Amino acid sequence: MMGDAVKIDNSRGEISSSLRTYWSIDPDQLLTDLNSARSGLSQASAEQRFKRYGPNSINATSQTSAIGLLLSQFKSPLVLILVFAAIISAIAGQWPDALIVIAMSWGVQC
Repeated sequence: MMGDAVKIDNSRGEISSSLRTYWSIDPDQLLTDLNSARSGLSQASAEQRFKRYGPNSINATSQTSAIGLLLSQFKSPLVLILVFAAIISAIAGQWPDALIVIAMSWGVQC
């Protein structure tokens, strides 16, 4: 796969699908294909890319509230089944079983 090059479609500024395997390309070949160097970009090249592609930043999205985060944990049907099983175990007085099922449901969410 070392011979495969990463090509940038200059008409739309998109990187070809071969970039998905960038880790398997020889580093020197990858730097050449990306028009870069081990020492980094020159000031002129960095300014040109900034004008073309914009800042190298990630736009912040809205943050989820604590209640929204809690409710999102119950989107998985498996978590709902485990919570239901824990409630039934607790009602039946089987506290160790209820605690084990709750611990399992936390493990499913992670």
